[in-house]
Amino acid sequence: MSLDPLTAAFDAGKLLIEKIWPDPVKQSEEIRKLEELHQQGDLATLNAEVQLLIGQININIAEAG
Repeated sequence: MSLDPLTAAFDAGKLLIEKIWPDPVKQSEEIRKLEELHQQGDLATLNAEVQLLIGQININIAEAG
């Protein structure tokens, strides 16, 4: 894991995307969005996106239960 918070949030978001969307096309779209945020250096927006992904995983877990 990276010590740079922006890269760490990007890496976490990428892992979450891979878990949420099994469809490679959807994964690519979402990862592209994260890459744009990462390149812009917008940590607040990137963090908000990661938090949304975490929320989606929690919903998926609850629905699977």
